[in-house]
Amino acid sequence: MSRRLIAVVLTAVGTGMVVSAAVSVWQQSLQFIDGRREVLHATAQAFSAAVAAAAANRDSAGAYAAIRGIGNVPNILYAEVRTAEGVPARCARRD
Repeated sequence: MSRRLIAVVLTAVGTGMVVSAAVSVWQQSLQFIDGRREVLHATAQAFSAAVAAAAANRDSAGAYAAIRGIGNVPNILYAEVRTAEGVPARCARRD
């Protein structure tokens, strides 16, 4: 009887620890993803603010100068500036 009780208690505690660890890993991964999304959004806002004047003036060279720094941002492979009509004005891509 004593061994059986010990086995049941250890199984219950072990299962609780595994479930707790799994939930913790899940929450941490969600927080990491949210953090990365916020950084990417802030980066996009910074580049759009930098290129806004050139895009408004249809200055292709100025737009390229503003977005060429995108090549230094990890995990961003392509950036494009479009006119109000949706026509691509300039793009920068990482090779």
